[in-house]
This record gives sequence, C-alpha cells and structure tokens, in this order.
Amino acid sequence: MVLSPPSPSEIPPGDMLELADEHLKNAQSAGTPTRAILLCRSAEILIMDAEDVVANKRVGDQTLTNNIISAYQRHGKLLEELGQQSKAQKSYRNAEKWEHLHATGQHTRIPQSANSKTPTAVLTQQIIFTKDITPPIVKFTWPEIGGRITSTSQLAYCISLLHSSLASIEEISKTEYDWTQVMINNPDEQARLHTMATDVIRAFVRDELKRPNAVEEVTNLAAVLEHNEFRKLLQVFVDGISQPLLLNLHLLDGLSHLTRNAPRGNFDPDDLVKILELLSNRLQDTHQQSTQHIYRLGLTVSRVLDSMVDSQVKGIKREQLHEPLSQYLKDLQKNPDPFLVYQAVYAYQALQYVPDDETILQTMLRRTGKVAKGISGVVSAVKALDVNGFIEGLTRIQEGLMGASDAMSMIGDAYQNAKSLFESGQGLLESLQESFGPRKSAWYPALRGLDALLQGGRLTEFETLIRQAPCRRDPAYQWGVCQRLGELATNMSWDTDTRQYATSLLGEIYSDDVTWGQQTSIKQLILHILRKLSESSDEELASHAKRLLMDLEMDGDSKKRALYQACMEEDQSPYLFAVTSPSQESSRLLDVVQNKPDVEAPLLQLKRERLKEQGHDVYIFPRAKISANATTTFDLTSKAQGFIDSNKKVLLVLGDSGSGKSTFNRALEINLWHRYDKTSGKIPLFIYLPAIKDPKRDLIAERLRQANFTESQIIELKLYHEFILICDG
Repeated sequence: MVLSPPSPSEIPPGDMLELADEHLKNAQSAGTPTRAILLCRSAEILIMDAEDVVANKRVGDQTLTNNIISAYQRHGKLLEELGQQSKAQKSYRNAEKWEHLHATGQHTRIPQSANSKTPTAVLTQQIIFTKDITPPIVKFTWPEIGGRITSTSQLAYCISLLHSSLASIEEISKTEYDWTQVMINNPDEQARLHTMATDVIRAFVRDELKRPNAVEEVTNLAAVLEHNEFRKLLQVFVDGISQPLLLNLHLLDGLSHLTRNAPRGNFDPDDLVKILELLSNRLQDTHQQSTQHIYRLGLTVSRVLDSMVDSQVKGIKREQLHEPLSQYLKDLQKNPDPFLVYQAVYAYQALQYVPDDETILQTMLRRTGKVAKGISGVVSAVKALDVNGFIEGLTRIQEGLMGASDAMSMIGDAYQNAKSLFESGQGLLESLQESFGPRKSAWYPALRGLDALLQGGRLTEFETLIRQAPCRRDPAYQWGVCQRLGELATNMSWDTDTRQYATSLLGEIYSDDVTWGQQTSIKQLILHILRKLSESSDEELASHAKRLLMDLEMDGDSKKRALYQACMEEDQSPYLFAVTSPSQESSRLLDVVQNKPDVEAPLLQLKRERLKEQGHDVYIFPRAKISANATTTFDLTSKAQGFIDSNKKVLLVLGDSGSGKSTFNRALEINLWHRYDKTSGKIPLFIYLPAIKDPKRDLIAERLRQANFTESQIIELKLYHEFILICDG
C-alpha cells in the first residue's frame, strides 16, 4: 500500500512552523546562495500553510500567531542578507500584518489566490494598508503681524484657520492654535489677509497671459474666497474657455480645480448646469482637434459632473444637454486611445447619476427595464461613508445590472498576442460596453467612495472597498482604482510607507489573475504606472517600483510574460494620471500684490558677470593646516564646504601674501554660484574689502550698489534672503 503525503490541512500548524524554522537554519549554513534561496522558499510555503490554518479559524492560538510573526521576521532578515530586498520587504509586511491583526483583535484575513505558492505569484491578497493616517497637509511657517506671505497656499491655509468653524485646540496643533489666538485679537491683520486674497484675484483678472503657474496660484485660494470674489474668478475661467478660437487648456485645468475643491455654497443653483453646457458645446466643437484637447475637456466634464452629483443638482434638460452629451461620449468609444475611452465612460456614468428633467412616467415610456434602486442613498453616503452600508448599496446596484450581460463576470482575454496598450483599446472597449448602456453602473459611486476615504486618510477602509466592492471585476472600476493608486504613490505629500503600499497593491492586482481577472489593458496600465514610478525623484519609491517590476517580469505564463516585454518597449501615455503635479515655477501675482521688487533678474545678471570674470584658468585645489604649528594638512575646499553646510557663522583663512587665498575665495564663489537655487539657496557675495568705503557700516549694501541693485531690491534681499559673504583683501 502506498501512502500519499498528508495535505497541509492535516499537519498541525505548529509542526509546519518548526519545519520552516529548520529550513531557515539550513539556509543560513547553505553552501551557495541558490540553495539558500530555495530553502527560504520552502520555509515560506510552510509559513503560509500555517498561516492559512490559523487565519481560517481552524486553530485559534496566540502562541501560533506570535510564531508566525517571528517566522516571517526571520525569513525577511535572511532574504535581506541574501540580497533579495523586495522579497524581504514582503515578509516584513506579512509580519506587520499579523501584528496589526493581533492589535485590533482580528483573526481572519482575505484568502490567498489558488496559485499563491508558485514562484511567480510574488504578491497575493493580504492586508497592505495596516493603519489609517492623517491626510497630508502642507506645513507653513506662520507669518508675523504684517509679515510677508510666501505663497497663496500659505495664504489660503492662514485664512482657513481663521474661520469661525474652527472650534478648539483639539482640531489643530498648539502652534497653529497660538497663532490663531493672536490673529483673532487683531482684526486689522485678518482684514489684511482677506484683502490680499482679493487683490490676487484682481491681479489675475488683469493678467493677459494667464500662465499655468498663475492659474495654479489663484485656484489655491478657491476654498477660502468670499462668495463675490469666487464668482468673479469663476467668471474669468468661464469667459476664457468660451472664446471661440483657441481653447486655453490651463484655464480648463483651473476650472476643473475650482469645481472640485471650492465649497458647494459658492456655486449658485444653475452655475454647474451652465458650465456643463459650455463644456459640452466645446467638447462637441472639438471633434477635429487633438486627442489632448478632447481628453482634457472630458476630464473637466467629469469633474463638473462629480460636483453636480455631490450637490444633488437636478433638472438638466434632456433634449438640449443630457442626450447630446451622452451621445457624444458614446461616440468616443470608437477612439483607439484607451485613456480617452475610459475618461468618456467615466463622464458618461457620472452623467447618468445627474437627474434630468424627465418625469418617471416619461422615463418608463422612453425605455423598458427597471430603474436601479437605492442610488440616492449610495451617492449621499459618500461624504460620511459607512463602508459596510456603502458596499451593500453598491451590491443592490450591481444586482440590478446582473443578467443584462454576463460579460463582467469573468473577463479573461488571456493576453492574446501581447498587444500594445493602444492596440488593446478595442478589448477594453468591448469590456466597457455595458457602462455605455442606459443603466447606472456600481463602479462610478464605488470610485467616488474611494475618493472620499482617501481624502479622509481612511486607508484601511480604502483598501477594504477596493477588494470587496461587488464591481471589483469591472474593468472601468479597475482602471479607476489603478489611477488612484498611481496618483497616491506619486503624491509626495503622503508618507513613504503609504506610497509604497499603493505601489505594492498595484503589483498584486497585476499578479493575482484569480481575483482580479486577466484584462490586458488593466495589466498594461499597471506596468505603465510602475514604469513611471520607477523614474520618480524619490529614490526609495523608485527603487521599490523597480524591484516590483523585476518580480513581475517572470509572472504568469509565456503569454503574460510576452505582454510584459511588449509593454516595457512602448511609449508612455501623457494621460497616465488624471491629476497633474503642481508647478514648480514661482508665480508673480502675490509678488505684485505685496509690492515685492524683482531681485532674481539682477541676481542672475550678477551671476553671469562673476562666472564670466572667472574665465578658464587652471585651478589647483589648495591644502591648509588647522594652525601655523600643525604638521598635517587637509583639503581646504572640502573643509570650507563642510563649514557652509553647518550652522557655524565664521571661517577665517590666514596665509602669507601670494599663498592663494584670493584665488581660493574666487573659486569658492564660482562653485557656490553654480549650486545656487533661487527657491532656497544662499546668495554667494564676493566682497573685495579695499573697494568698500566703510565696511563696518555698509558692507553688504555697498557691494550690492556696485552691482547696480536698487535700494528697494537691497532692502528686499536684506529682509528675506540669506548670504554667504566671502570677504577678501
């Protein structure tokens, strides 16, 4: 008789963990890295088997839970020593997950996919976002009474803290609370800040060019403007977009920002309807224009419709607006660009959630079929979101859709021919056909719910909704989820862990075909996002994305690997994310309002002159001693740089005449000019002391006058800038 080996469920989890520990010990003494990695893999499988038994409540033992945590930690440490950084981080995250479950009193987890123990299943379903965090807020230095405001973001935050709705110190930090108390007792300073915001709007109205940075500057104030000022700003954007000849994309982006971020009370009842009508007309007139124009218009239409849904705007005219816009969006499904197709279907579904002026009887006469129930409850729940109730509402919507088409139940194109993302647009289109129908889809309110949770920093529920939404297999939902995860990962305001968790969840959606399906366009979208993240200026995030891409390269069968290779070779789409990064260029509007003199132009001229005077002479880096009696020497350049980077104030360089002090000083100045950054850098100022009449009284000002700076510019530099003075002679 031949005995088959026991299945994992027949082996006690404690024995599995003991055997895993033996594998890890053997891996430490293995002769080759390859054998060590194989032993680690065997240990991981045993740990996961034990994990399954405990998680499925077949065994409830805190000792076993602690042993699982310890096993994952040892496994991660050993992999780290073997240079397997991404796999090590996965083990550490598993340990953190079990620690979180223990701390919160939970004992179950989402089951892993059926193929989770294959080497290619690098990321399986597990809790990734283990805690909620406070949403990121940009911190500012608080201006003194009458002091300089450095940006409109700072101005908006200061004004927001002065709103009467701010109740107590529990809502803000002590520093912020102390500042508000000083400001509350100074009505003149409050008036100054509000007047400054109004003056910025006036300056924008007068500005003929309305560059992107100026648009960004005024939209930063949207949430704190008085009603009249807001409507004046809104009118500027509407007038600019309605111009018949050229569409100003920057104004379009600004209008999108206003409708998304301004308080709903600033809009009159029919404002959003009129804006939607304007955008609809521009969209339909843009038929022969570039895909970029159509995409940006479609994105703004989506933002306006989102705001209309949130504000419960009703009664838009079906024949004049609802039907023409719906038909145009439907026609966009023929476009080969999947990003544009998705934006069209998103706007189309948002439009279905905005009631038109038809009566129920007219609707019934116009078409057959049931109207989805529970919609208003789902949409209104977005702001104060109860996730469980929200998912139940989504389920009711989804059940209303089931039976109309079973296409959404199992999407599996099996990566046919490894098409490029644009070539696979037709496959995405076929999957999205249901969303272009007359019924409301559950994925639209699901995505709005994700937005609300993310805005509140409720990351654990954010992940729960991603995983448990009844429409999670819908490609439109998956596309929106991936976009939001990508935008979360690229947003430098969030902490590093949160951004890396978002990246890891993207990897899981790519890898776990059992749970998420095999929609080609979704897989390729994820790869494009990860490629973008791998180029991030955040080295830690870029490294994490690169490791994940390496892990995914061999994921799946030959067709999926071929799809991966094809995606790595094609160009990136300019529409990868629905939000754009803030402009790094400083704007002039606030400077004009505060009568700030321009100092950058004369500083740039001074830099040119100093670099030109340097020429191309051969320079030998000098060495120096700490004192005249010292015997050892050091590199003077690196010593000086260390001084500059420190908090020390004075560095004195002594030497005989002709020893090279002046040459060193000029070389140091040139080096500092090359490194100068106008946003935060210190200005290098070389001063030849014999040329200054009274160096004790007027050293800096006299040198700046020699460089043709005006008195107002000198005052500006002395009050708001820092210098590195290099005094010679």
